[in-house]
Amino acid sequence: MCGNGVLFLGLSYRIHPVRIVSQIIDQIDITPMEKKYKGGGTSSYHPRVLLKVLVYAYLDNTYSSRKIETSLKENIHYMWVSGMSTPDHNTINRFRGEMKDTEPLHFEQIAPEAVKQAIESILQCSG
Repeated sequence: MCGNGVLFLGLSYRIHPVRIVSQIIDQIDITPMEKKYKGGGTSSYHPRVLLKVLVYAYLDNTYSSRKIETSLKENIHYMWVSGMSTPDHNTINRFRGEMKDTEPLHFEQIAPEAVKQAIESILQCSG
């Protein structure tokens, strides 16, 4: 069904890079990250949320933790992928640093399936 996209914060279309990033990260086993991430503080964020934010930010060519923090408060796509969470630039930077030595995630196992699903969705909408 092409017309059953969810209207949430203006994301009324089903195929958007932010949705694809979210779906891919949801399918990845991030156990090594969960074990390594310390979290803490008054508002601890799940590593999956922080990973989604970072992957989407990199896809959006945003690398500065301060710019990512601003986008989480001002950009509808960042708000959606973070579930309205607003980690500050220190949290983003600390997470990035802690994950530096973590086992690499196997995106190559997930990405082809995500691309296939996206293409199928596009073909359903156009046909």
